[in-house]
Amino acid sequence: MDVFCPVDGQVAAGAAGDLFVVLDGLPDPRRSGWRRHPLGCVLAVVFAAFATPGFESLAGAAQWARDPVRTREQLLALGAWADPFDGRVYPPCEPTIRRVLTEIDPAALSTACVAWTLAHQREDPDTDGGTDGGTDGGTDAERAGEGAERDAARMARRLKALAMDGKCARGARRSDGSVPQFMAAVTHDRPVVLAQQQIPDKTSEIGCVATLLADLQAVGWDLGSTVVTLDALHTVRDTTRSIVAAGAHCLMTVKANRAELYTRCAELIAHAEQTDLSRDVTTSRGHGRTEERILTAVTITDADADRLPRRGPGLPRGPLHRWPGRATHHQGSRLRRSPA
Repeated sequence: MDVFCPVDGQVAAGAAGDLFVVLDGLPDPRRSGWRRHPLGCVLAVVFAAFATPGFESLAGAAQWARDPVRTREQLLALGAWADPFDGRVYPPCEPTIRRVLTEIDPAALSTACVAWTLAHQREDPDTDGGTDGGTDGGTDAERAGEGAERDAARMARRLKALAMDGKCARGARRSDGSVPQFMAAVTHDRPVVLAQQQIPDKTSEIGCVATLLADLQAVGWDLGSTVVTLDALHTVRDTTRSIVAAGAHCLMTVKANRAELYTRCAELIAHAEQTDLSRDVTTSRGHGRTEERILTAVTITDADADRLPRRGPGLPRGPLHRWPGRATHHQGSRLRRSPA
């Protein structure tokens, strides 16, 4: 069975759970013929070494494999080659590791890693728990609050939050001194990188959103139940169109650099009825201060959505407003210095 299909970049169903099988099924960049070390062995050694503090380099990966503490059984489990005459096990050397990593198809390797990661994603056992029926007593406000909490819990079980953001690669430098940047998709509940793409030089991370969505869709991620969160840089029509076209939902940040859109969103909050508003206050402590964030949400209708600006860099018409049907607004953050 071909584990990886180089034509469409797909990983065979049922094989994604075994990382070694997935890695060994990737297209080998080395010349055809006899190879002492299988591709899966070389990549498995790199992955194991990079997960060990102090071996985060190609030379370190070769040193990790040659370390005397590695037993013969451990190396054989990684697929290392054993001499058929004397039985000695030879791990891959540094030139072999370097040649494989510099010539392998990065898109194929990324797809394989994403497929393995998704195969090992497990639903939280508490996500299917029953809903609390609440209490019959209490005031109308208390019952309304309990109902809102139950609705939020049901929505949290049905939807998965995925953050997309760009970051610099720590400790990496190109020959010209520049730092490579990556766009990653990370889960909210348990921070796991599901997909990652290098941001092309002299471009921004905005164009990488559609690529990440395509990668997730290719490995079977359910975009229909995914809420993508992004910072204010991505509050542009191209990004929202890409997310909606993929069938996902989005939660985007509007700041004062989108002056007209920011003003209209604030007006929706300011002129809304109190019964349509819900508010949440969170407090966090760190870096010698206490920060209080106030989030206000209001349910909007199609008529309210039509009041949002349609020209310039803003949000598109139509499908964007189908979920969650609520406009949110950070009223502000209050900082208080924590006592010593």
